[in-house]
Amino acid sequence: MRILSTADVETILPTLSPSDLLATQAHVFKLFSAPPSSDANSTSTLPVHAKGQIDPVQLPPRMATFSPEGRTLYMPSYVDGLGSGVKVLTRTAGGMKTNMMLIAPEGGVEAVVESKALTAVRNAAAIGAKPRKAVIFGAGDQARAHLKLLKQLWPELERTVVVRRDPAMPIPTDLAERVLLNSDAGVAQALKEADAVVTATPATEPLFPENALRPGTAVVLLGSSRPDMCEVPPLLLRTARVVVDSKEACLREAGEVIQAGLTGDDLTELGTLLASDGGRGSEEGEITVFKSVGLGMQDLAINRLVLQRAEEMDVGTVV
Repeated sequence: MRILSTADVETILPTLSPSDLLATQAHVFKLFSAPPSSDANSTSTLPVHAKGQIDPVQLPPRMATFSPEGRTLYMPSYVDGLGSGVKVLTRTAGGMKTNMMLIAPEGGVEAVVESKALTAVRNAAAIGAKPRKAVIFGAGDQARAHLKLLKQLWPELERTVVVRRDPAMPIPTDLAERVLLNSDAGVAQALKEADAVVTATPATEPLFPENALRPGTAVVLLGSSRPDMCEVPPLLLRTARVVVDSKEACLREAGEVIQAGLTGDDLTELGTLLASDGGRGSEEGEITVFKSVGLGMQDLAINRLVLQRAEEMDVGTVV
């Protein structure tokens, strides 16, 4: 078993190219959204796994345990070709710890990875946009990962503006040309000029009004994971093209989607678009919203990639 600490992960991450990260995420999203295979001659009503077949992507429901110190979430997943894993996230008064257990094909734990940094990176890698001017709401790990990856992926990016609530949150000067507070008058102008907006906050009220964006803006929503959370006005989703990581998960957990009253017919899964080389193009002036609540298959994919590189570099502790 190989154990990778946070320091080990930080050693490995710079060796992974943005194209590697994007490819791993695209692969699992395509598998996830692919139509289920079926046997035209079969009259069985049993699910495919009960007929001796294996679903290529399996995401059992999350489980939780509670202790005096806090809450721990367990997120199992299986992806064909990548095997099984369990992400374990513990939140206490002292902060959040994230670990990933990768299961060997024959059973047993193959690796344990301290993977908090990877959660932010895998979300950033799932998003495809080519902005020239971007606005990022938030100053935490998610926002930083997006800033860094956008800079690497799109050298044509001319300007990034970070909007934050807490003036004490530091933002590296090489990642953002301008840092504003939510209350600053300059936020409205920055939004009107931006062609990409990323939100990575725990907001329960919209961060900006529905008419704040220019036509054709790409909006990426990462913060909300409960029905009561909401980073943008519900009206924005009713008038935009809405792409999601998972219809089922977003209809259950994404506050913006729920509060907008959207149904599965109003949503397009990212994997469906990727499988069709982008699907239909956005109409001229159409705002596109991508909402992600995060899926265990993403964690499994990026942790497998990191483990492979760790073995090549002989990084980590083998026990």
